Amino acid sequence: MKSSLLTLLLCLLTLLNLDAQSFLVLKNGEKIDYKKYKIKDKDRAIEIKKPKPAIIKIDDADYIVTSKGEIRFIRPAVENDILFEPDYTLMEKIVDGKISILKYSKTTTLYSGPNGTNSHTTTYHFIEKDEKLVQIFSSGLLENRKKNNQYTISRYFSDDKEILNRLNSDDFEANAKNVLDLIREYNVHAYEKSSFTTESKLTDAILFRGYSNQNEKLVAEIAIEDQNFSLTNMAYRRIKLLNEKPMKICVSNGENELCDLIKGSKYMIKYVEIILKKNGDIDFRTRNKDQYQKFRNELNYQSN
Repeated sequence: MKSSLLTLLLCLLTLLNLDAQSFLVLKNGEKIDYKKYKIKDKDRAIEIKKPKPAIIKIDDADYIVTSKGEIRFIRPAVENDILFEPDYTLMEKIVDGKISILKYSKTTTLYSGPNGTNSHTTTYHFIEKDEKLVQIFSSGLLENRKKNNQYTISRYFSDDKEILNRLNSDDFEANAKNVLDLIREYNVHAYEKSSFTTESKLTDAILFRGYSNQNEKLVAEIAIEDQNFSLTNMAYRRIKLLNEKPMKICVSNGENELCDLIKGSKYMIKYVEIILKKNGDIDFRTRNKDQYQKFRNELNYQSN
């Protein structure tokens, strides 16, 4: 009995240790573990000292995963409206596809004294296609930059006349939500269905609802390729995705529908929140495992 219990504890500790690992994934699919890393701007390289020394060219790196399960992409500074320090920084990808949208938040200390610290955080969004990156808006979309953003974005839609015409139409509101939805639609248009067979390399992902402020009465009707299922509020479902190959996901609340692309990774479980907002909008957000665990804890508490 003691031997079986010890074996079980060792297995659990091993799993927890693996789950807490942080690692870098290269564009060729190779995984490199790290405890600490340093971006060397002049050398355009990433230096890893532990657990095994390594020097990786920035151009060869795809993304890093922190011990919390956060996925971050290394990108160069953009000289449009913002100066990064250092020259390369970590960004969160919120839309993935032929056109990607990446997000970066920068906190500036306005005042620091004996009574506390006053700071301001600005969130910048960037559009990326064919490895070219440009800032499109910050902290939402400033009203006086709407037309400028339409002009900046239009060149990325040159191969899709339908999307381009909608962007340039007089009645198009170039706010943050509409721009993101248009890019998602462009990606779905450009998407070619991936081959999903019993021999495909599959990986786990978890879809869930309830972490954010949701419309509790609505049911999410979800379709991923040929998989169809429902997701009520405060519920989750484990699914299978293709490894590093996009699959089309569509979510409907009964009136509106939003489609996007989703892909898995053999190195980690992805946690994706499905959000049915009270105003009828639909959104997806990739969460880290700590945020998902908070959701699980809340769900378990409510069920007791």
